[in-house]
Amino acid sequence: MSQRVSLSQLCSCCIMLAFPVVAAPAAATELAPCQPLQLDASATPHQTTAVTTPADVAMQLQRGQLEPQIRQLLREHLAIKVLDWQASPHHQWPTEHTVRAGSWAEVLRRVLQPYHLQLVMHPNHSAVVRYRDAAAL
Repeated sequence: MSQRVSLSQLCSCCIMLAFPVVAAPAAATELAPCQPLQLDASATPHQTTAVTTPADVAMQLQRGQLEPQIRQLLREHLAIKVLDWQASPHHQWPTEHTVRAGSWAEVLRRVLQPYHLQLVMHPNHSAVVRYRDAAAL
């Protein structure tokens, strides 16, 4: 036995189902309002010591060729065994300087960015340093 349901019966059923949802905001007003999201670290009242330390890692750069210094950092701190340097070997770091950041990836980005270089790391302990695409600049 099949029953036919008319469109008007279906719509009245949907309206009846929707009515309790419309009446629900009265109950929702009893909930406490959400606190605003504060992204400024200085505005949070309960800071941890991990948040207050701005630099977890640092790279001491010396005046001279950039490539050997990047190779040493990758070998010592990121376990990179093979580096394919696809950029000019003549890039020079101008002076002694310490680069501090929250991660080694950020340190490398800060050092390589002025030379328009990027580092691509692979899971087989190899990496490639190459020029960034012109579209990415």
